Amino acid sequence: MISNINISSSALHASQKKLSVTANNIANIYSRSVNPDNGVQNGDFIPKHVVQTSLGNNGGVKATVKSIEPPSIAINSNDGELHYIANVNMIQEMVQNRLEAKHSYQVNLKMIKMHDDLQKTLIDILS
Repeated sequence: MISNINISSSALHASQKKLSVTANNIANIYSRSVNPDNGVQNGDFIPKHVVQTSLGNNGGVKATVKSIEPPSIAINSNDGELHYIANVNMIQEMVQNRLEAKHSYQVNLKMIKMHDDLQKTLIDILS
């Protein structure tokens, strides 16, 4: 029965990591990377990150953060010139990723509460 809590807990951590990565992608949409040796911007956008989930230990959820390449994409402007923008889809970040993390968080929180209620009922029956 404890494994149910561990599975839900690991899924809660994965949801939290997904929200954190989404917030980071949104916050850095206009940020340029900096050369760590001299502190000068090199012109490239900070890479977008995504969270990949997989089966973890004991049936839990393992969340891994990966960078997406390329960090920027070229678009044609009205004046015919190429402009580079960050490879971040704001709609996907603000709506899809946040909703997925929110629903996952809610479901796993209900699982933990249900486990707690079941445990209380069993203690009441045994006493």
